Amino acid sequence: MCNLFFSRKSSEDSEYILYGKQLKIKNQRDIIFEWIPYNSLDDIKGIGRDDIVLIYSAIWKDGQLRYNMFKRRYMREPNKKVALKCLDNPQNGIDEILNKDLKIYGLSQNPNTKEYILVTQDGYCKECGEKYTNIMYNWCKQCHIKNFTSGNEKIDDFIQEIQSSIHDPSDIVVEWIPYNQFNEIKEIGISDSVAVYSAIWKDGPLYYNNETWKWTRNSGEKIALKCLNNSRNDTQNFLREAKKYLTENNDFHENKIYGISQNPNTKDYIMVLKIDILTSTVENKEIDNFIQEMQLKINYKNIIFEWIPYNQFYDIEEICKGWFATVYLAIWKDGPLCYNLKEKKHLRESDKTVTLKYFNFSQNNGINEFLNEAKNYSIRKDNLSKDKIYGISQKPNTNDYILVLYNEYSQEYFKECYVKYNKVFGCEKIFTNWISGNEKVDGLIQEMQSKINIYGDILFEWIPYNQFSDIEKVGRGGFATVYSAKWKDGPLRYHKDKNEWIRNSDKKVALKCLGNSQNITNEFLNEVKAYSTNNFDSPGKIIGVYGISQNTNTKEYIIVLQYAEDMGLCGEIDDIDEKNIYGVMPYVAPEVLRGKPYTQAADIYSFGMVMYFVATERQPFASFAHDELLALDICKGIRPEINEPEAPKCYIDLMKKCWDTNPDDRLNAAIIEEFIISFYNSYRSQDDEIKKQFQEAEKYRSTNKNRKSTIHPQAIYTSRLLNPFTKDLNDSNTAECLDCEIKSNNTYVTS
Repeated sequence: MCNLFFSRKSSEDSEYILYGKQLKIKNQRDIIFEWIPYNSLDDIKGIGRDDIVLIYSAIWKDGQLRYNMFKRRYMREPNKKVALKCLDNPQNGIDEILNKDLKIYGLSQNPNTKEYILVTQDGYCKECGEKYTNIMYNWCKQCHIKNFTSGNEKIDDFIQEIQSSIHDPSDIVVEWIPYNQFNEIKEIGISDSVAVYSAIWKDGPLYYNNETWKWTRNSGEKIALKCLNNSRNDTQNFLREAKKYLTENNDFHENKIYGISQNPNTKDYIMVLKIDILTSTVENKEIDNFIQEMQLKINYKNIIFEWIPYNQFYDIEEICKGWFATVYLAIWKDGPLCYNLKEKKHLRESDKTVTLKYFNFSQNNGINEFLNEAKNYSIRKDNLSKDKIYGISQKPNTNDYILVLYNEYSQEYFKECYVKYNKVFGCEKIFTNWISGNEKVDGLIQEMQSKINIYGDILFEWIPYNQFSDIEKVGRGGFATVYSAKWKDGPLRYHKDKNEWIRNSDKKVALKCLGNSQNITNEFLNEVKAYSTNNFDSPGKIIGVYGISQNTNTKEYIIVLQYAEDMGLCGEIDDIDEKNIYGVMPYVAPEVLRGKPYTQAADIYSFGMVMYFVATERQPFASFAHDELLALDICKGIRPEINEPEAPKCYIDLMKKCWDTNPDDRLNAAIIEEFIISFYNSYRSQDDEIKKQFQEAEKYRSTNKNRKSTIHPQAIYTSRLLNPFTKDLNDSNTAECLDCEIKSNNTYVTS
């Protein structure tokens, strides 16, 4: 800095303070701390007292000096609203005031009293004189929260606990709401234990108006009232249910509960909820729980997932019918709830065209399959990789459950593609022009084809073996041999511009030939299902599967896959019953090393190790021999070493949850996806904490590029039989003795 901003009228003590503060200025964005003549302060009004000082509001006529990037010089911002702190004892008070967290513009002095005055950011409430809870939004918690009392100590404690955690205007102010605040109460649904109503809240909730920069109540807000029967006698259960509607802002969620009320007639307590949480009263507990689970994920950007009565649909028109599901177009009378930015609330978009996907026999034993199918859809409007879902309904006469989907589902696939699809196969159903000769294989192909959602998805099919040429061996894993080949006709792909299905001829593919697979097992079927039939062009997806074939000579079945350089590692299919374990030891879950079967949780463990490799560019346990000692270490919870600078803390926490020793405590794939999306969105939305973590990790990586681990000569990263190293792990006594022996020989190493 070339210039220091002093006034000749400032005292020696004040010049010392000014000089010290101005020496700390390092760039143009820093505040210029200066002497401010008292006569430049106007409209001075008393506010209150803060600890050792009197506080006033004022208008600084000249205003703050700020650097103008366009004009490349400092300029003043006149008529700036500021706060004045008058020091009773300047000798003892200045240092303490300077350490406060408000922005300080400078120092002045009352010419009459000779008191020193700190000119600071306007950060004090005009009502109570206390510093704002959130200065940026002029949020004073104690002034904006009404102190109603419910008369029930547990209810009051619950409300006060939530209110004490409010630090930001984006937080919903949970409060006690008198029942006489509600008008136009209408029943939505009722069951033995719960009743749900809509109502108009006269005063409405508090919200921060970004246009006026003021707090106001949104009077006449439509809300939902959830009444739990007999809650007057079971407050604990009521509060447990209410807590489900509380979520953390840093998870990109928001509270769904405005407060608590009480019916004056029944004395039962009531949850006052956002109208987008129209809790269903479905008699099926699993469906009801799923709807509530989906609703708790909603923020204002999301689709409002809800239970939709079947009588809401009209002009229902069948599009196509399969063995698994039937698809219809329909008009939804009331329509979905959409957030209106202008009105700052959710409004319904009436007479909305939607797709209804009926699942045959879902009312019987297919609830889990139905819910798993529902999880394949998204309520996130910004998720471009998945079709969107509005909610669930049920056909009254058959009791079959229905997915209510975006109209684009039928527009993009069934209307444009299904007709063409039928022309290719020349039949009403899409499953009849091929016969594999094996009932299980035929059923698998039908199931895989039923999962097609959009025209870009891969068409899973039976592929005759004589379609393949230029077959070359690529490698061999524990139970399969992988070949590259040229598929003469190639896969079917829908070309939107030509409005027809066309085969991509001479396509290079990978053939995964399964040894001794003449007898199809459930393990083989699950192996096929592990691959993806998602959109051809979706980036970052797992390897796609085109279909199944069969070697005409050996009769062994073949999985036809998208070609990739590294096809992954497998276990030997014909020896599954013999408890043979194949794989790369560091990537194999501890329970599998102990002889347990492979599960999705075991795959998540392996994914955790992949996360480690991605973050560090080092193979896990590279400096260890991959023998029985490492197998024991893995089973006892030893994991590869990683320090926080190498990767963001949020990333490391997720990775460690994936490789947890207890498979029940590992996350599932859907939750992992949510975490990864939240990392991405946090980074893009300038979340300071998350962005800082990633930036520090990237800085560490760039300065430690040559940090490579020494690879042990017995560290093997190709698939092999692991049983010779795991045979003692099944016997806990033997494992303990081996552990003692290792420790006594001082060879037990923790990473």
